[in-house]
Amino acid sequence: QAEDGIRDVERSRGLGDVYKRQYIRFLAVKLAKEILALSREYGLPPEKILEQKLRYEKNRDRKQALELLLAKPELMTYARKR
Repeated sequence: QAEDGIRDVERSRGLGDVYKRQYIRFLAVKLAKEILALSREYGLPPEKILEQKLRYEKNRDRKQALELLLAKPELMTYARKR
């Protein structure tokens, strides 16, 4: 914060970043559905499956989506409703 009380203006990151965030959220919901299906199939808690998927995922976008699921568990609830 500047001495005069005016904050520095944050630079816009561009429309590409907006699309990327939307894609990652879409992917997170898709992965949540997959995790919920595996949870039902194997009788394991979804959190355990999420941890394992995150540990072994190599794809950067999928890993980012899984991290989003970990940070925002409400997305898992959203996926249950869909």
